[in-house]
Amino acid sequence: MASPDWRPLEAAVSADQMGDWMWMGEVKYDGHTIQQYKHRDTRDYVNLDRDGNAWALWYNGSGDTPSSAEKMSAADAIAKASR
Repeated sequence: MASPDWRPLEAAVSADQMGDWMWMGEVKYDGHTIQQYKHRDTRDYVNLDRDGNAWALWYNGSGDTPSSAEKMSAADAIAKASR
């Protein structure tokens, strides 16, 4: 299992918001390593790569690797997940 990588989230949220998130793991997609964080209250996920991109990930049910993904605004993804 991978070790938690908080750097993408630290770059995307304020220090006082860090305690609202749990690191859940990482996945690989199309050459990108994407960190997965879950909001403690909403239970929604934010998926961030080291370049600050957020990703919407879809799975076809046959494993832990996303079957497709789409980049999105990190600010929008965080706002949606933390509502």
